[in-house]
Amino acid sequence: MTVPTNQQQFLANTHNKSRFISMLSEKLKAADIFVKQANNDADVLIIETALEKFNKNTTIVVGEYVDLLIILTARTPTDRIIYFLKPGKAQIETKMYSSQSLTSYPKCQAHILFLHAITGYDTTSAFFKRDEDAYDINEDIFDPSFFLEQSIEIQQQGEEEESEVTV
Repeated sequence: MTVPTNQQQFLANTHNKSRFISMLSEKLKAADIFVKQANNDADVLIIETALEKFNKNTTIVVGEYVDLLIILTARTPTDRIIYFLKPGKAQIETKMYSSQSLTSYPKCQAHILFLHAITGYDTTSAFFKRDEDAYDINEDIFDPSFFLEQSIEIQQQGEEEESEVTV
């Protein structure tokens, strides 16, 4: 079947997108390939599935967006390593990351989701008119340890307030 339009226009039509997903799921299941379909945003489901399917073999999540790597880093137990492969396009080379890429930052795993949200790099930040392309952060200016310290301080304040309420 040839589609007389580009991918973006085709998938912008919710009816087309729904039919395509159904058809693709049927074909994959017929080929005895495991299929899970997300009701909403698939990022968390993708990472949860990778964790469920994890075994002694190498597990690689392939995706375009940094959100997957962030969720992967936050949710993968420290005794496991799952990789994230971001395919290259045109002049941009393919990159491979590990769920343990940020282990040099103590406590990073516990705070990575919060840090991701407050720096504006998550897709949820679109609500605040921000997205990944809106920032060009130079590593000299962006100090992750500052945000980590702030995150820990906020968490400690929340725990103190919680203990005051429960006493």
